[in-house]
Amino acid sequence: MLDEHMRKQKYTIDALNQALRQKGIFDIKEVKYAVLEVSGQLSVQKKAEHLPLTQKNFYKHSSDEIKNFPVEAPNHLILVYKLKAT
Repeated sequence: MLDEHMRKQKYTIDALNQALRQKGIFDIKEVKYAVLEVSGQLSVQKKAEHLPLTQKNFYKHSSDEIKNFPVEAPNHLILVYKLKAT
């Protein structure tokens, strides 16, 4: 936070917290970037790990995980059969 800039604008930490809560953000640690606009509104960009999951992101991450999943092909295969006496 830029305390000096907030003081110049007479924008308190309480006002900041209230504006964040109105945007559904209850923990300031979720915020990557916030801008107090000329209109007095607060624009907020959340950190990536706090953004909602979209279908696009889900499929992107799940396919990356599948590609990077460490699967090793076996060098040999052993089959064991128990034969019944006839």
